[in-house]
Amino acid sequence: MGCMLHVNACKANVYVHMSRCTTHAARRTHSHTHTHTHSHTHTQTHTGARARTRTYAHTYTRTHAHTRTRAHTTTRTQAHARTRTRAHTHTRTHAHAYTHTRTHTTGIILKIHSWDPKTPTSNEPCILKPD
Repeated sequence: MGCMLHVNACKANVYVHMSRCTTHAARRTHSHTHTHTHSHTHTQTHTGARARTRTYAHTYTRTHAHTRTRAHTTTRTQAHARTRTRAHTHTRTHAHAYTHTRTHTTGIILKIHSWDPKTPTSNEPCILKPD
């Protein structure tokens, strides 16, 4: 049994559109000031003939200026892809079946008897003569 297969190849149409890549760079500058004030008192006590107590007030002010600059980079990539796939498949199958029959007749031999042409009349019984 033979089989013939015919397949039409798949046709695919792919449309891909890549949009532009946009890079936006922006710098943000942030400045702030820290002011730290420390105050403490110091007391000196003198003993003796001149006993006195002195109190000193110490105030420390420290100012720190912090400036931070941030580079902000935004990258936007838009990819728009359209895919169209057309798959059209034809399948044709041709099947040819060949059947061979062999008949063997074993042990039976048929003999066909024919009329003897020498029979004179039709009223007499037929004489069967083997071939």
